[in-house]
Order: sequence, then structure tokens, then C-alpha cells
Amino acid sequence: MYAVMRFAKLKTMGQVGALGKHNERERETRNADEARRGDNVRLAGSGDWCADVQARLDTVPIVRANAVLALEYVLMASREFFADGDPARTQAWTERSMDWIRSVYGQQNVVAAVLHRDEITPHIQAVVVPIDGRGRLTVTAFTGTIAQVRELQTSYAHAVEGQVPNRYRWQTRLQSICCHCTVSAGQNRGRLSGFQQLTL
Repeated sequence: MYAVMRFAKLKTMGQVGALGKHNERERETRNADEARRGDNVRLAGSGDWCADVQARLDTVPIVRANAVLALEYVLMASREFFADGDPARTQAWTERSMDWIRSVYGQQNVVAAVLHRDEITPHIQAVVVPIDGRGRLTVTAFTGTIAQVRELQTSYAHAVEGQVPNRYRWQTRLQSICCHCTVSAGQNRGRLSGFQQLTL
């Protein structure tokens, strides 16, 4: 069983807009069940992902031409974690996941998020505008080194580990394993780069 955290850089508003249309199901999503679209839950934002990102960017004095405007995050767990369909477990995992990402970036910077329950494995997709404590737009303050990325992945695993059923346990060595893949490729494989394994 895995706890999964994956992020990707968004460098243009076009990328943000395309992501928003996907997450709001405003365009065809072949791996989603249209009959379950109503089960999706907006966790942050207005539903207009471009507007939400732009509103936060407007608070930054300087936005460089080549700046990373936002980060897309995908948070999920192995399919078997959700296998029994317990809504209380899904709710608790959702709350812990959102608490984690807000603790890392600050609540104001988590500008949009949705819980997708219309796909085989429930997961959260969120967009973060990476503004640091000095008011600067700087992705490197959060994800500038491999060590920082590993720490993010490991800290997310710790944040949700209390939601793992009692028949599972965390490996003694909670250390992130990094293998790069695109967000879409990772979702298709049922896991994403950076994961924490649970063993029976």
C-alpha cells in the first residue's frame, strides 16, 4: 500500500486553464465515470482556476517572465486503501491531506483543490501558488532540491499514516523513493513519483 504525493510545475496561465477544465470536468475525461461526477467535492477555490491563481499572483510585487506561476499537486493512496468504501476513512484522509498541503504552503497559497471520486481511485488535485514568507513568488524555496522533495514526500506520508487500517503497518524506514514520471502517466499506473510503501 502506498501514500502518494506528486507535483508538477505550471509556467503559463494556459496550463492552469487546461488543468482547471480537466479538474472541473468541463472537457472529456475518459477515465472518469460521468454518472459519478456529482460525487466530486471542491475543497478550495471558486471553480475558476485561472482566476484563483491570478488573484493570488496579484499580491506579488514582481512576477518574472520565466517564473513558475503555480504547482499542481496530486495526493492519493493505493486503491486498496479505499476498497471498503468507508466514507469516514475517505473524509479523514481528505482532511489530513488538505491540512498537510496548507501547512507546507500556507492556507492562502492553496488556491484551488478538488477531491475526485469519479475515477477508480479517489484523489485530490490541488493548485498552489508558491509564495514564501517574504511575499516572493519562488518555487525553489519549497522544491528547489531533491532533499526538499524527499522531505515533502516523507512528511506527507507521516501526515496520513494514522488513516491506514490496522492490518497494515508502515515500513520501519520511512524514506521517500523518487522516480520521475508525468502526473498523467503516474495516474494511469495507479501511482505517482515519490511514494511511501506499506507492507502487510
